[in-house]
Formats: sequence, C-alpha cells, structure tokens
Amino acid sequence: AQVSALLDEVSTGAEYLSSIVSGVRPLAYSADQALTDVDLHASLEQALVLLRHKVPPGVRVVRDLDPAPQLVQGWAADLAMVWTNLLDNALAAIGPEGVLTLRTQGVDDEVVVDVENTGPP
Repeated sequence: AQVSALLDEVSTGAEYLSSIVSGVRPLAYSADQALTDVDLHASLEQALVLLRHKVPPGVRVVRDLDPAPQLVQGWAADLAMVWTNLLDNALAAIGPEGVLTLRTQGVDDEVVVDVENTGPP
C-alpha cells in the first residue's frame, strides 16, 4: 500500500513538472518566435500552472472563459509574460483568502480578457 501511494505521488510530481516545462518552453524560445496564432485560454492556463505555488490555500481561482476558442495573432512568449505578471500581481493583492477570476469574451474581431481579484482596490 505504501509503495502504491509513493508511486502515485511520483506520478503526480512528474505530471506537474511536465506542465511547468510546457509553460516555460514559449519563454525559452522567445527570441526565435514569429507572429503566430495564440490560444488565449491555453496561454492563461500555462501562466496559472507556473504560478500554482503562489496560490494560497484560501484563494479560489474561477475561470469564466468564453466557450468558443479565442485565438489572437501575437507572440506567445510575450503574452505568456503578460499573463504571468498580471496574475502574479493579482494574487499578491488578494492576500491569504479571496477569489481570482479570469474572464474572456470574444467581441467581434477582438477578445476581452479580464482579471479580477477580491483584494483592495
């Protein structure tokens, strides 16, 4: 039973490390990137994976994402840095308890991305 629990823990750790590597990869190759279609939902999720260790146990992350895929032309690494910095600031403002809400909405030929937190204004 202990061996099974240990193997489950190792498997979970490996999956987490894999998701971090996937999230960092666009940043590592930023100098080589060309303008491309960027999936905003996937980009936001990668930023959340990178910041998972900064989300206090008392903070709930709510995703209110447009059900349609939201693609924009851009540089994936630059957008990844924007989301990571924006979410990091929002998490710092919340404190030990609260709610971080990510919202996307496709409007005509653009996408609106809102990051809300229950921290002080």
